Amino acid sequence: MKVSATRWIGLSWGLCLACLTCLVLGGARLAWSVGPESDLSNVAGLWTSFDDDTHQPSAQIRIVLDPKDGLVGRIERVLDPKASPGELCSACPGERLNLPLVGLEIMHGGQKTSGEWLWSQGKILDPDSGDEYTYKLKLQEGGRELLLRGYWGPFWRTQKWSRVP
Repeated sequence: MKVSATRWIGLSWGLCLACLTCLVLGGARLAWSVGPESDLSNVAGLWTSFDDDTHQPSAQIRIVLDPKDGLVGRIERVLDPKASPGELCSACPGERLNLPLVGLEIMHGGQKTSGEWLWSQGKILDPDSGDEYTYKLKLQEGGRELLLRGYWGPFWRTQKWSRVP
């Protein structure tokens, strides 16, 4: 079977056009899926944290992206029934000492990563102890759960937070 040069050129241009379309649309889709809005739309929001010992809800934390400071997480609501209204952070270090728990910034910084951990190298404060840890974040259960791993030197602990619907 003989294919004419005109037909071959037409076929080549058709394939090139199809490939170019796939690259443009696929590239746009790829750029959209790994852009800051994509990761942020999954990590940002309102999350419920849980007490390590009782596993009961302890607080709701709102995570937002600050263009200058990376991720910022603030306590929006204290859920611990033992907490008194207007409770202050008596264990917090430095300038956060004796600030109200509601509104307290407990998470800041971080860098987006390309692996399964979406964010890392930020800092998170445990207001109960006053200890600050380096954190990593990973989403699970289709974005309904946030796995937060805090590191202090070679030691780490992991908490699972639930997205507030």
